Amino acid sequence: SLILNSSFVDSSAFSSLPSPTMLKLMPGFMLKRTVLGLLPQGDLEANIANSVDFMVERLDSLSRDDLLSRLLLLVTANYVEPQHIASQSIKIMVLDVLDQCAVPLSAREELAKCYLGAKEAQLKDGGNFPFLSRSSEVNMFIELHLRPFSGTRFSARNDFTNEVPAKAETA
Repeated sequence: SLILNSSFVDSSAFSSLPSPTMLKLMPGFMLKRTVLGLLPQGDLEANIANSVDFMVERLDSLSRDDLLSRLLLLVTANYVEPQHIASQSIKIMVLDVLDQCAVPLSAREELAKCYLGAKEAQLKDGGNFPFLSRSSEVNMFIELHLRPFSGTRFSARNDFTNEVPAKAETA
């Protein structure tokens, strides 16, 4: 099973960000400013604002090298080949928000085209971090997505039918 949130298949959607060479030359505070520029500004709904604040705090805990590596993954020209996943019959859910987020709409639409058989879970709002700002709704979608695995060998619980019985105690 695969759950995609704030996802894209082609990193060219972020071509407006500094090049990998420029990022490697930037000091840590400039890298942080680059990331902060992707986050929404101004008046935000309270839960969305809290999720952004939380992630900004987490951003402060990253070293320059960690932040650089994450930004390089974002701006380096790459393309996911979805046919490799599709050929494995993996159940996919694409979680998307209908309000402003860092992933451009064109990139989110392309993702939907690449995974045509995927379940779509859309939230009216949630910003860049719906798993924080709308956690109960996201959890509901995750539970619905994982429900077909209940009672199977893929279940996270020990409630599947092929359980090995406990050994009887010997005296």
